[in-house]
Amino acid sequence: MSEPGTDDETDIPYPTANGGAIAFVVVALLAVGTATVQAFDFPERAGLAPLTVGIPTTLIIILITVRELRHFKRETEHALLKNNAYFWMLIYTGSFYVFGALGALITFSIGLIRVRGKRTWKETILFTVISSAAFFLLTETILGESLYRGWFMEQLR
Repeated sequence: MSEPGTDDETDIPYPTANGGAIAFVVVALLAVGTATVQAFDFPERAGLAPLTVGIPTTLIIILITVRELRHFKRETEHALLKNNAYFWMLIYTGSFYVFGALGALITFSIGLIRVRGKRTWKETILFTVISSAAFFLLTETILGESLYRGWFMEQLR
C-alpha cells in the first residue's frame, strides 16, 4: 500500500479496457477532431462556439484514448460481442445510418436479444416485430413524424 499523496498507480483499480472502448473513443476523436478543424474555416465569429467546445473536447478524448490504450487487454471475440456496451452502440449507430431508424431498431433488437439475452429465435422475432411496429405506429402515425430512412433505402429510390 502506498503512502497518501504519492503517485503509485499500482493500488488504484482500473477497469480493464477493451477493444470496443478504444474503438468508441477513436471514432469520437475522429468526429470531434474533424468538426473542430473545420470550425477554423468558419467566417468571422461563427467558429467561436464550435472551437470553444471542440478544442477542450478533443483534448479530453485524446487523454481518454491514451489512458485506454495504456490499460488495454485483449478480449476474446465472444466477450466483445456479448459484454461490450460500446460495441452495441457502434452497431446501432452504424445500422441507423445505413438502414435508417426502423432498420437500426430491428438489427439492434435481434442482435441484442439473441446474442446477449440468449433467447430463442421465436422470442427474438416476436419482441422485435412488436417493438418495431409500436415504434413505427407511434412515430409515423400518432406523432406524424417521418423516420430517417437510411443510406440503403435512399439508394433504392
